[in-house]
Amino acid sequence: MHQCDYQPTQRRNLQVHIQSKHERVRYPCSKCDYQATTQGSLQSHIRSIHEGVKCPCNECDYQASERGSLSTVTQF
Repeated sequence: MHQCDYQPTQRRNLQVHIQSKHERVRYPCSKCDYQATTQGSLQSHIRSIHEGVKCPCNECDYQASERGSLSTVTQF
């Protein structure tokens, strides 16, 4: 059954897509009304919002909720 045009590069990505977009699977936070579409997103939410875990930037005072959100800005 063809539900949409999404074409993942990895099989796991297709499974996550089907669960979150077509089956509407949600992972509710036990501490607030937030509902994540993946378990990883829920874990990240709990760490950053409820546990206060932050990833500081080495170049300025910015603190990201995830290490992947940090980027280096180079001024010429």
